Amino acid sequence: MRVRGVGGQKGDLRLGRRVRRWQVVWDWLIPLTVGGAFCVVLWVMLGGEIRLREVKDPVVAVDPEVKAEAREQEAGKDAVIEEVMPPVVEEKKWVASPLLTPVTEVLDSNWEGLAVAAGLPQLRAALLQEDWEGAAEWLRRGAWVDERTAGGDTALGWALRDGKAGGVRWLLSQGADPNWVPAEQQPPLVLAVLWRQPEAARALIEAGADLQGRSEMPVQEELVEWAGLKDLQHALQRDGGLTPLMIAASKGDAEAVELLLAAGARDVVPSRREKRYAINFAATQRYTYIMQLLLGRRPGEEEERRLVVDLSQQRARLMVNGVEALDTGVSSGRKGYDTPPGTYVITNKYRNWTSTIYKVAMPRFMRLNCSEIGLHAGNVPGYPASHGCVRLPSRMADTLYERMRLGDVVEIVP
Repeated sequence: MRVRGVGGQKGDLRLGRRVRRWQVVWDWLIPLTVGGAFCVVLWVMLGGEIRLREVKDPVVAVDPEVKAEAREQEAGKDAVIEEVMPPVVEEKKWVASPLLTPVTEVLDSNWEGLAVAAGLPQLRAALLQEDWEGAAEWLRRGAWVDERTAGGDTALGWALRDGKAGGVRWLLSQGADPNWVPAEQQPPLVLAVLWRQPEAARALIEAGADLQGRSEMPVQEELVEWAGLKDLQHALQRDGGLTPLMIAASKGDAEAVELLLAAGARDVVPSRREKRYAINFAATQRYTYIMQLLLGRRPGEEEERRLVVDLSQQRARLMVNGVEALDTGVSSGRKGYDTPPGTYVITNKYRNWTSTIYKVAMPRFMRLNCSEIGLHAGNVPGYPASHGCVRLPSRMADTLYERMRLGDVVEIVP
């Protein structure tokens, strides 16, 4: 046991000496390794910075005169390169400006590079300049006269909107469709009448425009404002289906009414919702002359008959060409149902009529201005007694019914 113990102590002493030797080595090795690595990193960083400076400025640490000469040489090299190899500029496709580029320049220089679909803007450019020859050349080379713009407009629509009657006529002569709606989405003839363009309307009619073409809803606010009259504005916005004749009648445009009637337009188609006719629009505005035209009369070219009703005297006188031809007593509307004074036109005649309001017979009824009042046979007590109409003695009602025609004027005075 003792020997074993002594031997164990000697082994422990030898092991301890070895451990101490390695510990000394380890204590020196770690600082040396770390220090060496730090030196390597520092050397790499400093060396890289030096190289970067050399690349950035190849004449560092060189005499200033040498440095200046070197820079001049470098600049000379750049100049030579610019002369030999000019900068490349991307070629841009030539595009004409519809408002600024002369039509002839466009045609001569770049026609083949333009799509046929681009014909309309250039056609419009020619129209803006009133260059009919240039516009004709565009059409000859393939432009479509009815081509629409991105906004849905046509050349014909533009000409109408700008009031260029000559342009309208020329486009129609080149085959433009007189019924092809422009950006306003309304028939061209409707627009021409609404905008009071008689020459354009005439050209459209001669080209075959639909005389019964109707306005469509919704109607652009600009067109509604252009209508002016509240009745017409309401009809455009709420009624719909207005014909050119209705619009002309509402605006009191006698020239347009005569033009449309001469071309064959007839007041036989009512508006869509309220079922009004052209004569109703004229009657609302009390356009006597327009109502007479719509009823087939030619004021000033035929015998004039006028019935004058005097409310204060309760009498009526028939005037033929200014000469009294008949005189009779009448009975107008009693208090609360007063007969309104004014100038009227006989718009309907019914030999036998029953009031749709009071359900009573009204023989020989002659309606005034498409309204609820008129002339008819009835009791004439010598004072106002009716519900608004003008009553006539039975025999006098027969006579006047035979002598008065549609379109004759009835003047009711206070």
